[in-house]
Amino acid sequence: MNLSAIRRFAGLTQAELAARMKSDQTTVSRLERQSDWKLSTLIAFLLGTGVDAHLVLRRDGKELDFRLSRVTRSFKDTRRAAS
Repeated sequence: MNLSAIRRFAGLTQAELAARMKSDQTTVSRLERQSDWKLSTLIAFLLGTGVDAHLVLRRDGKELDFRLSRVTRSFKDTRRAAS
């Protein structure tokens, strides 16, 4: 997956995306060079670009479609309930 292409598609510089992610340009640059990410980091990057990102799972003709903005909200709600 080419994260820099996704960022450019969204019309953002690394610095603009970093501000949206509450990070810095150096971190965005490093993420774009990596080929292996934690799911939470990938979701933060994609949501920071403003794209409508989905994770689609397919098996035996069936499909599950997770809208990543909702998945993130669910993780946050779960963490709050546990504290």
